[in-house]
Amino acid sequence: MNRRYLRHFGLFGKEGQYTLLDAKVAVIGSGGLGCSVLYNFAAAGLGEIVIVDFDRVSESDLNRQFLFENSSVQQLKVYAAKRRLNAFNPDCKIFCYPMRIQDCPEVIEGCEVVVDCTDNFKTRFYLNELCFFQKKALISAGVTGYSGYVIVLKPFISEDSPCYRCFCPGEPEACFKGSCEDGGVIGAAVNTIGSIQAMKVIQEILHINPEKAGKLIFCDILNNRFRSAVIMRDPYCSVCGQRCV
Repeated sequence: MNRRYLRHFGLFGKEGQYTLLDAKVAVIGSGGLGCSVLYNFAAAGLGEIVIVDFDRVSESDLNRQFLFENSSVQQLKVYAAKRRLNAFNPDCKIFCYPMRIQDCPEVIEGCEVVVDCTDNFKTRFYLNELCFFQKKALISAGVTGYSGYVIVLKPFISEDSPCYRCFCPGEPEACFKGSCEDGGVIGAAVNTIGSIQAMKVIQEILHINPEKAGKLIFCDILNNRFRSAVIMRDPYCSVCGQRCV
């Protein structure tokens, strides 16, 4: 093991670092949140990282998607990200799938955690069902404007543990307002939420004070307000409720 991980040893020792090097995670979406999460994973030395995203880099992405540069515009995001991550830390094995997760659900097999960095609810709802039935921990996040959230989902561990549909049971517009297109977003806010999301994944892998299933962290970065709550399972949930399981 090289010296790049030396500052980790005081936190979780060499054994913890070997655990990270042996870990495999899937990151769905390599936009603003995805870039932040991926960079933090590579810095931490996660051994295998699966990236799923069909999109290409556009110039308007560059204010917050820091794995990309001007020369990346029009390139597939997964390959542009892979090049930067491999240059930054060759210890990490990067597996790229330039497609929608709906077209390659098998890629989450063998992954300890699935990381939802997507930006649309159709994909989030699909990913939620996929992880529920595959019994995969799902750590989801979203950000718009100066605010964002991270939620830790492990609905398979107990009858009280929720899925994403318990968190957002109706139409998405009833749960969240705005988007990057209509509400705007700044890179510093995205990086804050993405770093928290990455840390929750690392906690889950290392079993260092892992968050309770259903833990929701809401961040109002502009006003320095951080709140948390635990979401409970909805017995009438269309995915994990008692009538559906």
